[in-house]
Amino acid sequence: MRNRNETIIFHNTAKENGFLWFWGLKEDVLFKAKQNDADIVHLCCYQKKKHTGSLYGKIEKYENKLIGVPLSADEILIYDCHTGTDRYVPLPRHIFNEEFACRGKFWDIVMDERYAYLIGYWSNKILKFDLFKEKISEVLEPDIESGRVCKDIFFKKAALYGDDLVVPSCQANIVYVIDKHSMAYRVREFKGTNDGFASLLIDGGDVWLAPRRNGKFVRWNPETDDADYLEYPEECKTAKPSYGFLEKTENGILAFPLHAKGVLCINPETSELHIDSQLTEICGKEDGRIQKTGFTEIEGKEIIIYSWQEGCFIKCNTKTGSIQKSRIQYADAYYRSIMEKEWERNGYVNEANCPLTIFIHNIEEPQRSAVDEQLYFSVSENRKRGEYRSIWSGECR
Repeated sequence: MRNRNETIIFHNTAKENGFLWFWGLKEDVLFKAKQNDADIVHLCCYQKKKHTGSLYGKIEKYENKLIGVPLSADEILIYDCHTGTDRYVPLPRHIFNEEFACRGKFWDIVMDERYAYLIGYWSNKILKFDLFKEKISEVLEPDIESGRVCKDIFFKKAALYGDDLVVPSCQANIVYVIDKHSMAYRVREFKGTNDGFASLLIDGGDVWLAPRRNGKFVRWNPETDDADYLEYPEECKTAKPSYGFLEKTENGILAFPLHAKGVLCINPETSELHIDSQLTEICGKEDGRIQKTGFTEIEGKEIIIYSWQEGCFIKCNTKTGSIQKSRIQYADAYYRSIMEKEWERNGYVNEANCPLTIFIHNIEEPQRSAVDEQLYFSVSENRKRGEYRSIWSGECR
C-alpha cells in the first residue's frame, strides 16, 4: 500500500473547461488537473488561523462556476473557473450549534435549474441557495415526530425525486421528503433497520437506501409507500459494515463500501444481493482504518471509482471488463511549500501533510528555500479578514 500521507483525499470532482476540479481535504486546497493526465495544478490554498477540520468538502459546478460546500467554513465558496476569482456568501451563524457544527456543517449538495440545496451534516440543516442571485433563500431545520432530539439526526446524502428532495438520516432510521418549492416536509420511518442510512439511489420510481452500519438495504417506493428490506449476504458481514455509494449499471445496482468486505451487486428484479468478486478485488482489501471508497460515478459503460485506500482513480468498463488505474500526484515543491507555511503559521510542522522523504529532507536542510516565492505571489485582498485567506498560484493566473 502507498504511504497514506501521499494520497490526495477528496469527496468528489467537477468537470469544467477540460479539467477535473476537486477540494483537497487534508490540504484545504482547491485543485485542478487535466483529464486523463496525472499532472496536478495547485490552484488556491485557504489557510486557517484556527485548527479545525477541512474548510470545504464537496464542490459542484453550475455554469462556469464552482460551489464549495462548507464543512468547517463560515461561508459558501463560489469560484469562477474562467476568471479565477472567488467570492463568499456568509452562513447565518445563529443556526448552528457549535458543539456539533465543528464536526461538519454541510456534506452534500443537490441542484436543479434554479437552486442548490446544501445538505446539513452535523448541523441538521437544509439550506436552499439561489444560484441566480447567489444568496441564501431559505434555511430548513427539520424535526422528527418520534420524540428524538434534533442533535441525534445528521445527514450525508440526498437526491431529487421529482419535485421532492429525499434526505435520509445518517443516524436515525428515517427519511425526510421535502417539497423543493415550499420546503414543507414529511417523515417516513423504517423500523426494520438500524443506525440510519449512508447513501441512496433513485431508480425509476424506487428509492434504494444503503445502511450506515448493521442495518438492511431498503427498496422504497414513495408513491405506494411499499418497502422491502434486504439482508447482507453472510460472506460480507463485518462488525459494522457500511456502504456509502450506490450506482445503477446494466448489471444491477452496485453498492461500494466505506468499511466492508466487498462490493455488493443487487438484482432489482429479484432483490437478491451477492458480492461482485471482480470489483471487490479492484477496490482493495478490508482495512478498518482506511475508508475504501472516496466516491463513485458512472460515465457511459464505465464505472469510475476513486479509492482512498489506494489513492487512485479506477476505471472499469462494465461491458468489456477492462480496468484502468491512474493516480494524481503533486510535486515535492508543493509539499515543501505547505510545510514552510505551516511552520510560519504554527511554529511547528505536522508530518501528516507530507511524505516521509520530504519530511526528512526538511530536517536535513532546514534553511528556508525560495519555494514560497516561486509558487505564490499574491494574496486575495477580500480574504485578509476572518479565519482564512486565499493564496493564488502563479502558474494558474
